[in-house]
Amino acid sequence: MSQPMKIPALSPELVPIPNTTLCCVDCINHELAIEALRKSMSTCSFARVLFLSDRNIETPGIETVQISPLRSRDEYSAFILHELARHIETDFVLL
Repeated sequence: MSQPMKIPALSPELVPIPNTTLCCVDCINHELAIEALRKSMSTCSFARVLFLSDRNIETPGIETVQISPLRSRDEYSAFILHELARHIETDFVLL
């Protein structure tokens, strides 16, 4: 019988992700979007954490920028391609 594989525990320290913005663009599932950002923030340290949404939601550690509602996949895609860069001040973005 084989021995169970041992998986090392995650370090309690945050992994630094320098010069990178963690970003979420969402106008439908606001609570899930915030939860996803928080989950990433629980293991990594980003230069900036940004939530772009049609609602102004105040959340500690997350900068929220209110945008016009995105009502379809096409509007979302157009926003990502043509508008997102205006909101990013770091060299990299994790979307």
